[in-house]
Formats: sequence, structure tokens, C-alpha cells
Amino acid sequence: LSLDIAGLILLVASRVDVVLDVGASTGLFALVAGVMDLEVKVHAFEPVSEIYDFLVKNISVNGLWNIQPVKACIANYDGHISVYPNQTPILPFQASTRKDYQSRLPLGSTVPGLTLDSYVAERNIENLGLLKVDAEASDHTVPEGAKRILDRDRTYIVCEVLHTDTEHLI
Repeated sequence: LSLDIAGLILLVASRVDVVLDVGASTGLFALVAGVMDLEVKVHAFEPVSEIYDFLVKNISVNGLWNIQPVKACIANYDGHISVYPNQTPILPFQASTRKDYQSRLPLGSTVPGLTLDSYVAERNIENLGLLKVDAEASDHTVPEGAKRILDRDRTYIVCEVLHTDTEHLI
């Protein structure tokens, strides 16, 4: 991801009320969106415990109480999902729901899985302004579980598309 994407998120986040950051990792884009306007409500989703702990710490040390960290995997169904962290030291803050994707650990962990439709409905979130998706080869499942809110709201979407892995699925 480049600084151009961070600049795009800065621009869009300054014009919306609610941002959902799917695949937040340690929180770079959630922090960028949250610092732009302290009135913007940011929900940052990260399913892997070790990475989630960094996300929570980054939110805290920056004093951005408008960012809500959520320890869950966003997908196209509610339930439990296996996630597989990357085993290489080059990309230690990355995980996928695909066991075969980029040298994942052979054993994953089971985490809560949610659709954005159910998350937003349960919390009465209105006017989703920006949806950022970086779900490591599972990106296509996120909008499948967000059909109601994407039909309801005029949402900006910034989504990772991986050549040969996901571009044919989106």
C-alpha cells in the first residue's frame, strides 16, 4: 500500500461520519482516518490476537478514542472462521482466511466471524461513508456480507485487489 492510498483515505475521511477498516492490522489507515476529524467514528477490524494488541496500543498511545477496535474477521457469514498468520518475518502483521496463501502457518486459529451487515445493524450505525478492505485474498467476501449497507448508503470503497488472487472474484 502506498502513501497515495493514505492520502485518499485522508481526503475521504474528512467528508464522512463513519469509517470501517477491514483488515486493520496495526491500525495505520484507522489512525489516518481517526486523526483527520475526531468526530469521525472509525471501526477497525483485526482478527489475529497478536496484531490486534498492536492495534489497540496504537489507538491508545495516539489518544484516538473515536476509533473502536474490533477483534473479528469480516466475511460473508457470521460464525467462526479460521485465520492463518503469515510465517515470514518480512510480513509479520498479515493473516488470511486462505490456508494456501503466501506461506501461511499450517495451523490457523479460529476467530469470531461477522458480516458487516450484522455488525452495522447490531450497533445502529448509519451513513457508512468509507469502507477500506485489505483482507489478504479474502477481500471479495467482505462486500458479499455487506450488501444491505452498500445498497443503503453511498459508501466510498477502497479495496485491495491482488493480481491473480482476487481480481477475478471482485
